[in-house]
Amino acid sequence: MALAEVHTEEFYLSAGECGPEQTLPVALLVSRLIEVATNHANELGVGYENLMAHGQTWVLSRVAVEMDRYPRVDERYSVVTWMEKLNRHFSTRNFMIAMADGSVAGYARTVWVGINVADRTLADISRLVPLADVALPQKECPIAEVSRHRPVAVPDRCADYCFRYSDIDSNRHVNTVRYVELLLNQWPLEFHDSHCMKRLEMSFMRESYFGEKAQVRLAETESAASADISVDGSMRCHFEIKYDVAST
Repeated sequence: MALAEVHTEEFYLSAGECGPEQTLPVALLVSRLIEVATNHANELGVGYENLMAHGQTWVLSRVAVEMDRYPRVDERYSVVTWMEKLNRHFSTRNFMIAMADGSVAGYARTVWVGINVADRTLADISRLVPLADVALPQKECPIAEVSRHRPVAVPDRCADYCFRYSDIDSNRHVNTVRYVELLLNQWPLEFHDSHCMKRLEMSFMRESYFGEKAQVRLAETESAASADISVDGSMRCHFEIKYDVAST
C-alpha cells in the first residue's frame, strides 16, 4: 500500500472544548497538531512504537502557528499535515487548518528531533531517510519559519510556578501543552477578550520535571510579547507572540 503523503483529520468543536471566547483554544490547537502529527507518523511507520524498538523517539523542538481565524463552537474543521523534509536528525512537518467550507483558517510549521531515549542525546535517524520520498518540499506553507530567539533580557514582569502532577505526560516530563497554558495564564481574562493571538512561536531547549520551580519572564508591548520559562536559570522554552488587538 502506498504511503500517504498528506494526512487529514476532521474535528468538531464542542462547547466543552471552547475557551471563554467560544473559539478553539490555542492550547487545544497545539494539542491537535501533535495528535495529527503522531497519527501520520504511525501511518508512515515511524511512530512511537517503531522508534522505541530502536531506543529512539521524537521530540517537538519548534512550533510556529499563524491563524487568520479560529474555529468557533459547533464548527467542524480539519487539520491537514505533511512532511516537508527529513534528514539525519530532524524532520520538518507542516500543517493547514481548514474549515468545513474549504476556507483556510491558518497554518503551522513544526520541527521534530530524533533522540536516544537512554541518554536524551540526538539520534541518528538515517534509516528513516528513505521516507524523504514522501516529503513534499514544494507544498505551500505560506508562513515564516520559527525565528532565532534571544532570551528576554529585561522582563516587564516575572511569575513563579511549580510544576505539578497534571503538568506531567507519559514520558514523565512537562507536557508541551502545559507550557502554552502556563504562558497564557499570565494575562487576565479581559486581556484575552481584546487580544486575539495571530502568531505563536515556541522553541524548546530542555525538558522540565515534576516539582521543579519555574520562572516565567515576560516582556510585552500592546500587540506582541516575548517570554521565557526557566528553571534555576536554565531556559526550558521560549515564546514569541503577535496579537490582533480589538479596536475600542
